[in-house]
Amino acid sequence: MNYIVSIGLEIHIALNVDKKAFSPERVNDSSWVSLGFPGTLPILNLEAVKKTIILAKALNANVNYENISFDRKNYFYYDLPRGYQITQFFNPIGQRGFLSVGGRKITLKQIHMEEDTAQQFKHGHEVRLSFSRLGRALAEVVTNPDFRSYEEIEIFLRQLRRICNFLNISSASYEEGKMRIDLNVSLRRNNEDPLSVKSEVKNLNSLFSLKNALEYLIKLQSEALDRGEEVEGYTYAWVEKLKKCEIMRKKNTTREYFYIPEANIPTLRFTKSEYEGMVNEIFWNLEFLKEELVQGGLKDSESDYLLDNYEIFKCVNRLNEKLQNLRSSYNWIVNIASGFLVSGEELPYDDVEKVVVQTEIKKDINLRMAKDLLKEIIVNKASYKNAIRKLKPVELSDDETIGALVESAFLIYQDQLPKLIENPSKLERLIIGECMKKSKGQANPLKTKQFFEKILERYKI
Repeated sequence: MNYIVSIGLEIHIALNVDKKAFSPERVNDSSWVSLGFPGTLPILNLEAVKKTIILAKALNANVNYENISFDRKNYFYYDLPRGYQITQFFNPIGQRGFLSVGGRKITLKQIHMEEDTAQQFKHGHEVRLSFSRLGRALAEVVTNPDFRSYEEIEIFLRQLRRICNFLNISSASYEEGKMRIDLNVSLRRNNEDPLSVKSEVKNLNSLFSLKNALEYLIKLQSEALDRGEEVEGYTYAWVEKLKKCEIMRKKNTTREYFYIPEANIPTLRFTKSEYEGMVNEIFWNLEFLKEELVQGGLKDSESDYLLDNYEIFKCVNRLNEKLQNLRSSYNWIVNIASGFLVSGEELPYDDVEKVVVQTEIKKDINLRMAKDLLKEIIVNKASYKNAIRKLKPVELSDDETIGALVESAFLIYQDQLPKLIENPSKLERLIIGECMKKSKGQANPLKTKQFFEKILERYKI
């Protein structure tokens, strides 16, 4: 039997801050406060609060900037040694937001700030813990069960990641664990029927795992309903190797978490002017930005690639300020320079820019030399100066040598000249290509072009 699927997400986003959420330790260090040592008290990270406020505003939520408080979520689990998590329940930072997906609004229940749990590693039958992640500042985005398909989820998460990137809220990298997703699934026969008890899968860190877990839960619940059974409300972990969900525990209710106010953190109140100063940082309109990229000469797929890869976008944007040519800037960064990168590496932009400027603006080096320099800089980690010193790109630029090269190239095409002269662009490509071939890429492109134009006029007479 076919069922209506209702899907909700809880998305945990690691915030771009240097300190823990509720203690002064650096973000990747262990924290006495998070470990629950006696006598320790939480110290609120204001920068994390501000980033969560900006995210809530960007997600069209009602922002509760005048009355921000924190609460204790009480439960015992080995990744939370203190026995409770500091989060927001009674007064979350953002409520009732939305994000449009394919013309349909996905509504958001709330956006709040909380601390992360310890990281778990399976080792045989053992579970090992790393406490360096414990206490890291998170923003959690909780959707209503509005999704009907994986495709909607994929579009939503892509848009959310772009917002996080462009507003410097988070890198939202799945690979680095900066965005993790809890998946909630319920089924019903028709819109009048109540939703079945929801099943939850925790800590999904890739779209691939999310899709597989979703399909598994839908199948699991469908088969139970087909047999006339009630769906059990469990919290699962997705095991990629086995392609199945394993039960972690019976799903807790809100009442079982016994939320109480965190008395050690005073209520935080921002003035309207302070709030407006924060949200004025929201300067990227991503839909308008995509239109600009397309109008600048990029394809839809190329624009999407830049919007999905913020660091690459920044490099293309900076280079375009120099070249004033978006198509050329994209080609240099994405098609040429990034081709030498190993996955996960950062592009050494400043040195790349020097090579491109010398090639495109100053015309001091040609394309072949530029590629050799970029390879040396990116692959061998050389500085621009050291790459120049090592490769010693020698360029032929004296008038006599360049003139002779162009003359000899014209002689090669002498029999075809009457016809080729009617198509100057094609003739120019042939002649300059021949010059580069003979000079092994060392002929100065600008001087070669100048001599081509000069000699072409002579042949036209």
